[in-house]
Amino acid sequence: MDKKSNSKHLMNACPGCGEVMDVSSCDPYSKVICPECSTAIRVRADFLHFRIEKKIGEGGLSRVFQAVDQTLNRQVALKVLSPEFSKDSQRALEFEREARITASISHPNVVKVYSAGRDQDHYFMAMELVNGGSLDQLIHKKGKIVERRALKIGAELVRGLQAAHKAGLIHRDVKPGNILFSEDGVSKIVDFGLARREVGNRSDDGEMWATPFYVPPEKLYGAKEDFRSDVYSLGATLFHALVGKPPCSSDTSSIDELKLLKQKKTSLEVNAPNISISTCDLIDRMMDNTPSNRHESYDELLNDFENARSQLSQTSVKLIGSSLRLEKSEKSNIKRKITTSILFVILFLGVLGVLGVLVLQDQENNKKVIISEDLDEGLNFIDINSSKQTVTGKFYSGVEMMVASDYGAAEREFAEIASFPEVLQPTLNWALFNQGLSLLLQGDLERARIVYQRLEERSVNSDGLESQGLKFFFRKSSQLLSQRKAISYDQLANYEGKSYESIALLAFGLQNWQHEDFDDAEEYLRSFSLHVSPENYPWIEDLKLITTPYLKDIDLFRKFPTIRENPNSNDVLTALNVSEEIIELVVSQKIKNILNDQILNYQKLSEKLVTEEAQEVESRMAKLRIEELQKMILLRKNIQSFSTRFQFYRGLNMIELVRFTHPEFIQKKVDRLEIWKSSESFIQRIVNDINRFNYRGPILTNEGSSRILKIISADRDQFTYSFGEAQGKAKVSIEQVSASSLIAMSVFFDRNINDREILQERMQERVLFLYLVGRLSQSSALSGLVEDKQFQLLWSRILEFERNS
Repeated sequence: MDKKSNSKHLMNACPGCGEVMDVSSCDPYSKVICPECSTAIRVRADFLHFRIEKKIGEGGLSRVFQAVDQTLNRQVALKVLSPEFSKDSQRALEFEREARITASISHPNVVKVYSAGRDQDHYFMAMELVNGGSLDQLIHKKGKIVERRALKIGAELVRGLQAAHKAGLIHRDVKPGNILFSEDGVSKIVDFGLARREVGNRSDDGEMWATPFYVPPEKLYGAKEDFRSDVYSLGATLFHALVGKPPCSSDTSSIDELKLLKQKKTSLEVNAPNISISTCDLIDRMMDNTPSNRHESYDELLNDFENARSQLSQTSVKLIGSSLRLEKSEKSNIKRKITTSILFVILFLGVLGVLGVLVLQDQENNKKVIISEDLDEGLNFIDINSSKQTVTGKFYSGVEMMVASDYGAAEREFAEIASFPEVLQPTLNWALFNQGLSLLLQGDLERARIVYQRLEERSVNSDGLESQGLKFFFRKSSQLLSQRKAISYDQLANYEGKSYESIALLAFGLQNWQHEDFDDAEEYLRSFSLHVSPENYPWIEDLKLITTPYLKDIDLFRKFPTIRENPNSNDVLTALNVSEEIIELVVSQKIKNILNDQILNYQKLSEKLVTEEAQEVESRMAKLRIEELQKMILLRKNIQSFSTRFQFYRGLNMIELVRFTHPEFIQKKVDRLEIWKSSESFIQRIVNDINRFNYRGPILTNEGSSRILKIISADRDQFTYSFGEAQGKAKVSIEQVSASSLIAMSVFFDRNINDREILQERMQERVLFLYLVGRLSQSSALSGLVEDKQFQLLWSRILEFERNS
């Protein structure tokens, strides 16, 4: 953007009389009265080659106008940063950033940015003009929208947010007001003013700019935000559209209050029982308080939207009750499921019969194999390293089953080899060793212990020189594995890493694992995985693959978060979020069970802390409310005299100096400022009108005297009236004039104005002036004539304040 302002003094000419006016202090496209001909005109309507035609929206930081690009002759939406923020360098940079971010996204479901610039000390951006209104307006008009349209809107917005996400962005302020519709009904997301790059992003802005109704819980706790935060806000937005009210019942900006509100789980099905189950499940998952429970990708979310739309299209009849909804298509599914189940049972029984025959045949075949081997003179030379032998084939098959995690089948395979009376040593002992290993992998410590006891008994049958070494290995390893306890890591020194003895390290590691001695288990398993296996025992090398998931799970186990002493709920929630991410990656059920128990403890602690903190917050807020109520009462007392003397500017100064922190009184201060500003504007307008048109009429003073005066000029404190050319002039203080006379003067000057918008502004000022000077009944009677919705909300708060005072 161009950082140079085009002019310091902005001059506009009146189209009626040609009078040139300095409009430097006026807001863009504001309406002023020409001092010469009294024509109401719009000023500062041109920004570079864009000409503003009308205002179409206003937000906290900017205003949006419909304008024409006079270079390309096309309609655009011109977003202009508000004057107070244009002077704020930080806000200006953020506005520039929003323009760059949005311009980088090209998608039919994202409002397109054409250009951006700076003119007349105001930053602006030119965007695609979307004329179909907003979702916020649609909800306000209809109350709520039908399910079919909500799903269509949702699917389109998912595509738009996905396009932003592919550019590395998250929106961070998805809400009904930021969802626009084209004339043909296409949904478009707008306003990337709060967007951030997803990588490394944390909610540490220090300000709560996101709309409280739709803000995701992780934002409140300063946790990392990602695309799932937008998913939550979109879910909350669609909830509002379907139910007719937002999921969060308060618009407070207090972080503590919002934390309490967000703890309550909100169900679409409970709030809108007419909505289909598939849509309820979809929205509820999007709004899950835990990000990891939401959709893992926009593709998955889009698929769920399409499924919900498809199911809604297939539904022909819905029976709706308090807790029962049965669709006709679901009844058909139930019938099909029952029929399929019956057929499956019949088929399964038939398969069992065939399998029974095959098993019997297989047992007969095995007997034949053994008999044939019994007749083979080479039986005495059967060795597991010879792939030509039947037993060797079965042995390697058992190893493959262990590597493939089919531990039950491996155990049966090795048990069968060990049961052959003709199988010689050392094959028999290796089969027993691996049978025990398979049982350890299954977590069956007791049966593994029995197998290793058998191995210890049979180890004396090893003959020959090499067998003496094997004999000692089998005996000492089986003695350790027969114990009902973990094996101390100091045994590592007793086993040679480069020989077949390294297989014992795998068994020791698995035994310690089952005893939950993960430290020593890790040492044994890691040592086994690093040792070089002997060439004549290739199957030992194959078994190293078994250690990988165990070692990964131990690493994850060590990363499991611990909580500091005297934690707060934020500490525990952060630990829970990390814990849930870790446990999703864990393979071992034993580790999962341990971590699930710890997560359960964290959840209980979280609930306890949240309750305690909620009570503390409630207590603190109650105490704060009493303190600030007293402060508000004192403030009203101190400024009361200014309202009776019509010195509203002095009251304004005092109100601005008082600081409130309780949300209720922050709002009350905002309301007081609006009332006093409006009342001051009421007086200023009368002064300006008198200087422009003069006034002749009855004036009633506060003392009760009444005279017809010709007032020829005025300043902020007094009116100047004329007795005639011969008699001269005199002054009367404004504070001496009665409120009813000031109202009469204001109404008198209305005849010079034809602009309905300005007349409405004047009526609003009269209502608030009358209220402030103690004429509540008169102001109430006139309040219904003001059409502005924001004013009506203010007036309802005023009446509530008066009822509670």
